[in-house]
Amino acid sequence: MSEEHRTPLDPDLRRFLEGAGRSMSLAGSDLAEGIDFQTNMIIASAELEARVALEADAKGSLRVHPISARDLESKISSAALSTLRVQFVTTAPEPADKPGKVPTKDPGDVVDEVRGRTDIARLEEILGRMKVSPTFVPESGRWLVTVTDPEGRLVREIVLPDERRE
Repeated sequence: MSEEHRTPLDPDLRRFLEGAGRSMSLAGSDLAEGIDFQTNMIIASAELEARVALEADAKGSLRVHPISARDLESKISSAALSTLRVQFVTTAPEPADKPGKVPTKDPGDVVDEVRGRTDIARLEEILGRMKVSPTFVPESGRWLVTVTDPEGRLVREIVLPDERRE
């Protein structure tokens, strides 16, 4: 992204995602205004898709530059843009007196499942061997899997159900 298109407000990817998450939370609160209801149950899931320019800074962190319709008309080729897709999933918290779930899947099986995905296989062809790190989240009974490239940059973050396939 050239200097003329960059603004001081272009956030790094982490800040962009945090801001989007806060916006989703506020939207749920607004929907439940005046209702005696837990707002984390109003929006069960949502997706955000944005056409953006992504740029790595000197430290390797990704910066996000949102693109306007006017930018597409005159300055920027749509072929140079990235599609950033983010899926937000809301889970109800487990009651404090209830112990967390125990995973049914083995972490190694989760790694194999993620490595078997076509998008991850293709990324490994391009970027090299990815590090796949599964973390079981007992409160939701799901696996949060981070996939990083050989330089340690986050490439994918995937939420998988803890269900065994027979």
